[in-house]
Amino acid sequence: MGGAKSEVDYAVELLSHVRGSHLTGQREIEFAVDLVRFLGPNGQNVEYYRAHFETLAKCLHELRVANRPEEYEINAPRKCTVS
Repeated sequence: MGGAKSEVDYAVELLSHVRGSHLTGQREIEFAVDLVRFLGPNGQNVEYYRAHFETLAKCLHELRVANRPEEYEINAPRKCTVS
């Protein structure tokens, strides 16, 4: 049921909905950065999540490609479709 794959899949879902705005400030973006750091190669459970680093990287790549405004902030992220 649970495990690293489920956790990363849920993280990808959360990341796909991150938005930065002038109303909410950067709280969502700060949350996303903290989440990626926790799950990534510099986190506390590197071996637990290692098999899923590529999934996280693909999600982040999709978000960057989908959101290339001139000011380089996340405006309208789309759902990550990697698995």
